[in-house]
Amino acid sequence: MRVEVSDQGVDVGVGYLSWIDTDMVRGADAIDGLRELRAGFPYPFNRTYPASVAVEALARAVARRPAHAYAPWWLRALPLGRGAIPATTYYLSRRNAGRAQTLMRRRGTATQALVGAGGAADERARTPAPDEDRRGREG
Repeated sequence: MRVEVSDQGVDVGVGYLSWIDTDMVRGADAIDGLRELRAGFPYPFNRTYPASVAVEALARAVARRPAHAYAPWWLRALPLGRGAIPATTYYLSRRNAGRAQTLMRRRGTATQALVGAGGAADERARTPAPDEDRRGREG
């Protein structure tokens, strides 16, 4: 896309972010199995970073217009091992998924629900209120 719109004076970049302290990440961490899954990743891949880390990196990117922005800084090294990233992520997820699923079943928290404030808002938007549902059937 960067190449496609460059003649129009538009720069396009990609932001690579780790776990940033947002409603979505906090919502995922509130679910036992998802928290367990992420906790099983090695440091620093399991750490949550303050929103300011992402904000600063993205603000710099807007000002400088690079093709890539990284937050936190150590993510810059990931392209060097790009070929190994999918297999490593798959391995670590599979290794931790069994423990996470067992924990969720044991605690009765297995869910397919969306997470965080955004997920809750989406659920509310998709689910009619009880009176709206009744009016829809009567009308």
